[in-house]
Amino acid sequence: RDMRKEDGVVSYEEMLVRLFCFLKTINTIEDLNKFHNAKLLRFYLELAEIYIDEYQDITPIQECIVGELLRINPKSRLICTGDVSQSIFSFSGATPELMMSFMDRYSKLGHASMTYLVENRRSYDEIVDIANHILKNQKMRFDVDMVGCKGKGGTVTTMVEGNGLYKDFIISDVMNRLKTQSKVGVSVIYRENKMARELLLEFTRKRIPMNYRGPNVFSIPEMSIFEQSVGMMLNPTNTVLYPRVLPAL
Repeated sequence: RDMRKEDGVVSYEEMLVRLFCFLKTINTIEDLNKFHNAKLLRFYLELAEIYIDEYQDITPIQECIVGELLRINPKSRLICTGDVSQSIFSFSGATPELMMSFMDRYSKLGHASMTYLVENRRSYDEIVDIANHILKNQKMRFDVDMVGCKGKGGTVTTMVEGNGLYKDFIISDVMNRLKTQSKVGVSVIYRENKMARELLLEFTRKRIPMNYRGPNVFSIPEMSIFEQSVGMMLNPTNTVLYPRVLPAL
C-alpha cells in the first residue's frame, strides 16, 4: 500500500472502498453543493435509472455502493438483469446469494418486482431440455425452467467430461469423417481453455491437423499461480489473491 501511495496508484478494490466511504458522508443530493465539483457529482449521482447487467456477479462492496446511491437519491430506479446459473466471479468475492435475496432487500425500500425471462431462442429444444435437467441439481437457483423456442434440432449425445468419453467420441467422429472426406470442419468449444488439453494431445498423437486458439503461457495453471504468488508478495493486503494462491501451494 505504501508503494502504491508513493506511485500514486490505487487498486480497483481500494477505489470501491473509497467510493463507498465517500457516499456514506452524503445525506441528500443537496449536500453535494458544498463540493467544488458539485455539478460533476450531481451529474453522476442524480441518476434517473441505475442499470446493472450480470447482476449474479456483483460483489458485496458493489452492492453496498448501489444501496448508498439509492439512499442518496430515492427517486432512482434500479434495474438488474442476470442469471445465477452463470455466476463465475466468486474469486472476486461475488456471490449469487445477493441476486437470490434481491426481493427481500429491495421490497423493504418500496415497490420491487421480478420478471423471469424463460424463452430460449438460441438453442434447439434438445439442448434446452438437457440444460433444464442439469440445472435442477443446482443448489442455488430460481424454481423456473427455460422454454425452447427454436424447435427440434436432432439427436444429442451427452457425456460426462470426467470419464473421458467425450474425448473418445470426438476423436472417433473426426476419424470416421476423414475416411470419406478429405477435409473435416469440426469446432470444439470449451468453457475453459485448459479443458482442451487432453483432446489436443489426442489430435497430436493421431496426427490430425488442427488450429488451436487459446491463451498465452501465463494462462497455464502453474504460471498463473506463480504470477499471482508474486503479486501476493508485492501486495500482501490484496486479500482477493489469497483464496486463489494458498490452496494451490
